[in-house]
Amino acid sequence: MFSMDNKELTYANAIEITHEITESGFVPNFAATNDLKSRDRSQPPVGSMTVKEIYKKYPEKWFLHEVFDDLLTWNRWWPENRNTDGLHCWG
Repeated sequence: MFSMDNKELTYANAIEITHEITESGFVPNFAATNDLKSRDRSQPPVGSMTVKEIYKKYPEKWFLHEVFDDLLTWNRWWPENRNTDGLHCWG
């Protein structure tokens, strides 16, 4: 999702995939041009942990503001849509 050695690439990757959030509320497994994205599967919700690591290296608050709402939506999507007996179901 990111490159810790290149700040601009790090931000670009994290922001672009986060902004690909689907209508259902999850960040897709993949995304491409022309609104092509996986609408039937996501990755495990590690985006927030990734953003935390990026912020630790590049502490710029604008970045958190840019991705926060989509990450919050994605994190809330899991328990609402992929929860079986208290466990998230990846896929």
